[in-house]
Amino acid sequence: MKPSFFKTRAHLLVCTSEKCASKGSRILFQTLWNALERERLAYYSGGHVRLTEAGCLGACQFGPNATFYRQLEPGNLEEGWYYGMDFPKMLNLARVLNDGNKLPIENRFDQ
Repeated sequence: MKPSFFKTRAHLLVCTSEKCASKGSRILFQTLWNALERERLAYYSGGHVRLTEAGCLGACQFGPNATFYRQLEPGNLEEGWYYGMDFPKMLNLARVLNDGNKLPIENRFDQ
């Protein structure tokens, strides 16, 4: 039986590869990590978001890039890809993912 604090609703990945890193993605990742802890959005602090550094997500010239996966209901997985992310956009995305709300369309690859 897994501990109850592992109830992850969404997995958010931030590219920290070379090109995105040159555009600030490593600092973005760490700043977002701190914000998720502060706002208790991280899965281990009472929230539902798992944050992970990722390798190249493609479209390097548009970075920093991010992607997410979230389970809307059992068997229904949603994903999205974002480009040109900054801290306010990433924090907003994390809040939306945590709360299960409608996704932002700004900077989304498929919009």
